[in-house]
Amino acid sequence: MMVTLTMPMPPSLNNAFVNIKRGRRKSKAHEAWASEADWKIRAQRPIPVAGRVVLEWVFGWKEISKLSDLSNRIKLAEDALVAAGVIDDDRFIESFQARKDYQSTDVQVSIFKFIKIKENFSSFF
Repeated sequence: MMVTLTMPMPPSLNNAFVNIKRGRRKSKAHEAWASEADWKIRAQRPIPVAGRVVLEWVFGWKEISKLSDLSNRIKLAEDALVAAGVIDDDRFIESFQARKDYQSTDVQVSIFKFIKIKENFSSFF
């Protein structure tokens, strides 16, 4: 089973939270992005993929600084999949692959159901 979705580019984790007197909270940019991402994901009417999964990410880097860090975008995108009910929890992500696409501005993710075939061999087909 495979599900492919698109969502807007998340803010960097460096800009996702702000410090307050009693800890941290989501920044306005993070809140706005999370709301937009949730709407766009749900509008695609994805079939939820329960249990363990493998993710393949393509992050549109056309309008992002060349100095920006790819891994700082992944966590928020994973959280958006959980919030929209596409995957159960990000703790069930067995592995992922991520790359930049300098021709695009959105994020595309393909979600595969993780299937353990043998003790030392796994697949996501």
